[in-house]
Amino acid sequence: ESHGDDVVNEIVALRAGPLAPMWATRAAARARLRNCVSLKAEETDNRAEGRRAVPRVVIAAGGTAGHVVPAVAVADELRARGAEVSFLGARGRLEADLVPEAGYEIDLFDLAGIDRKNPLRAAKAAAMAANAVPKVKKILEERGADVVMGGGGFVAGPAGLAARRLNLP
Repeated sequence: ESHGDDVVNEIVALRAGPLAPMWATRAAARARLRNCVSLKAEETDNRAEGRRAVPRVVIAAGGTAGHVVPAVAVADELRARGAEVSFLGARGRLEADLVPEAGYEIDLFDLAGIDRKNPLRAAKAAAMAANAVPKVKKILEERGADVVMGGGGFVAGPAGLAARRLNLP
């Protein structure tokens, strides 16, 4: 297997568990990333064929350190294995500071958590999430994302929907 396959396998393994049916299978992830190859491969040949040297991973995580810190640890490992990693997050939340401090680019969106005690705030949060989906989709297209990983927090929902619309694992 190539270095790119190793990165895909790691991402797919991270998506295992009770939500596994919602995520791409290993074969689907490999199919999406088939044009991403190892940096150690002959890059001149790959570029001539229109293939990128590394997979581009976008991680959607935020809200609390319990979501952000593990996502940054995963990003560090993916980067060490040759992936290009960026983040999606909510404006004004913890990730807006932690992610850039860790050395990653982050795109921020206006999002809020769902307040289960206040139906008006819950409706506003749902509307914010719905409005974020096309914006996230545009960012994923601009970044040329090959894979999207949800790490938790309010941003993971819109990111997952946008990724699904783009047929990204």
